[in-house]
Amino acid sequence: MKFRSFAAIAAALVSTLATAAGPYDGIYSIPNTSEYLSVHQNGNRLIVGGFSTIPASNIVFYLGDGQQFPPERADLWELFSGDISGSTVFVTGEIAYGACEADKLVEFTGSTAVVTQRFIRTTSVGFRYGINCPAYQDFLISRFGFTRTYVRVF
Repeated sequence: MKFRSFAAIAAALVSTLATAAGPYDGIYSIPNTSEYLSVHQNGNRLIVGGFSTIPASNIVFYLGDGQQFPPERADLWELFSGDISGSTVFVTGEIAYGACEADKLVEFTGSTAVVTQRFIRTTSVGFRYGINCPAYQDFLISRFGFTRTYVRVF
């Protein structure tokens, strides 16, 4: 009896998850970099998780048990969401450890996702620490460009 209940619940969850997949779901990367996007769609809602690795300097990680160390790199996760229309989605999310909020346009074409930086504004966290997010946007664009093209990996 318990097995049948478990099987019925599992089947319902799997069928729900299976219907949530969108045509652009998957992992995308910029070739020869450590930059990735994880794209997930449910109905018109799309979330985009960004992962990248940057060199770290003057950072100390505290592990919570008294240990600490200066890492050689910092792994960054950013999460954006928005409503998709056709193959285009305008997403918003926090970047720079919550100091800034960014708007990006993501356009899916074949096996690529083209991400265009639109605007970055300072959050309350950023204001508290004197962060100038529009200046940070200028830095990002000068270093990486206004548009980044990711290729679908799987």
